[in-house]
Amino acid sequence: MEIYKATAHFPKEELYGLTSQMRRSGFSVPLNIVEGHVSTSKREFFEHCQPLLG
Repeated sequence: MEIYKATAHFPKEELYGLTSQMRRSGFSVPLNIVEGHVSTSKREFFEHCQPLLG
């Protein structure tokens, strides 16, 4: 929700650029963590989290 609040004040020309990317990442990062958490092994969980860690 905080990402949506922060991006609400971005310029309208950024709606399909930076704003969209930030909102999508704000949604997909927690989903990746949840998906990894319900995996059958710790290795799978860490594989799902690896892109988040860089």
